[in-house]
Amino acid sequence: MHAQCKITTADRASLEAHTPAPVRRAFTLVELLVVIAVIALLIALLLPALGNARAAARQVACASKLHQLSLTMQYYVNDYRGLAPPSHLRDASGDYEFWPRLLWPYLYSGKPQLKNKPTQYYKTTFNCTEPTIFPRHNGDMGWIYTYNTWLLRDSSGSVSQQAANVSAKLTSIQRPSDVFLYVEVCFLSGANGNWSYYTADGLDHVNAELLYHHLGRTNALFIDGHAKFMAEGDWPRDPDGSYATEKTSPYWNGK
Repeated sequence: MHAQCKITTADRASLEAHTPAPVRRAFTLVELLVVIAVIALLIALLLPALGNARAAARQVACASKLHQLSLTMQYYVNDYRGLAPPSHLRDASGDYEFWPRLLWPYLYSGKPQLKNKPTQYYKTTFNCTEPTIFPRHNGDMGWIYTYNTWLLRDSSGSVSQQAANVSAKLTSIQRPSDVFLYVEVCFLSGANGNWSYYTADGLDHVNAELLYHHLGRTNALFIDGHAKFMAEGDWPRDPDGSYATEKTSPYWNGK
């Protein structure tokens, strides 16, 4: 009868010490290059999506600012018996007071300088959130929203979109959900363009251009306070396909 062989703990430790470790295979150069290529491909796929997500967030932030301006306009209209601010006031000395300065006290304390101080409006409710190279900032107020001044009328009731010291009776607008209040327009001058703080010319004018800078679209705010993300085909048109003539269009003049 054979004696049973027992392996002690010391024997087991000795055996493990003499057992060769498994060989770990290193990455080859080809495998490393494949991994780098896959990572680069993923980055190339994800970066545009990330950029679009950021642009969409800026578009939403822009619409939010327009909503704030709508509320501010309502406060002003309530204080001035239904009248909206003129695009600009001109005093006897010839100094201008633009519409953002008239609304400023409803959003911030004090008032900015009369003019030529665009940095006072940067990163405020009056400035769009989309960074821009073209158009350039307006020399008075920076990247300012465009006030629909086709609503404004002189004492005879005629549209006076470029006149100083004229207002619009917003409370008399019959279809406020259809009438523009703020849009995003630039004034062209040669190869350059500046943000327009009011609708000095019609959209079919050679010097006017809607800014489709939010993922190929633009924001517009209506008198009732709702904002719309608009493509080029969404704008009111005349029968010939051109932009609606603002002076006679109810979407612009409120009549």
